Amino acid sequence: MKNIETKAGIIIPVIDGPIGISVSGGADSAILLYILMQHVDNPIHIINMCCKSMNRLYSDTALAVTTFCINSTNKKDVKFTVEFVDSHNPKFAAQVLRKYIKNGIVDNVYTGMTATPSTEILNTEFNIFLDQSIAATRNPNNSNREPPFEGCIAPFVAVNKKKIAELYEEYKVLDSLFPITRSCYNKDIPTGHCKMCWWCDERRWAFGRYE
Repeated sequence: MKNIETKAGIIIPVIDGPIGISVSGGADSAILLYILMQHVDNPIHIINMCCKSMNRLYSDTALAVTTFCINSTNKKDVKFTVEFVDSHNPKFAAQVLRKYIKNGIVDNVYTGMTATPSTEILNTEFNIFLDQSIAATRNPNNSNREPPFEGCIAPFVAVNKKKIAELYEEYKVLDSLFPITRSCYNKDIPTGHCKMCWWCDERRWAFGRYE
């Protein structure tokens, strides 16, 4: 095993053997995929969790991110799979990802999960507050939480999205990869960002822009 040491201070372990990575199409998992593709010699299995109520909005974005990363890094041994789930609840996602390890498809699964900004930051720098539908999974008190299951590697789990913005600057993909990604969960907006949900506000706070 080797470690990728970034200027942003984030250490990303590179595990031997085939790996999986959960790619939502958002900024966090996109930059993680981009970095891993430059350092991983073994096969990469990209897993996109598509909530049935959202149709394929995020699968299309995740595929665009994957295509960009393949073209930019020349990584060829990549497989892209869409997993349809009933809910965006992290527990359902963990069940799907564990299946890939249990069935011997991959040795480990990476996720771009990040920490929520502190309560002080939320109160002073955010325009939109966490609503009940996502408050439990984005509780600021969970900022130092562990990866959700054994075999999961979550290098961003203790840092918030400001650090992810630093990675985009470090790898010089702020104007190329970042605009392809999408954080908005408003299913009535097929492209771009609604700028009225918490996920959009987190993106604005971290990057200073939506696109």
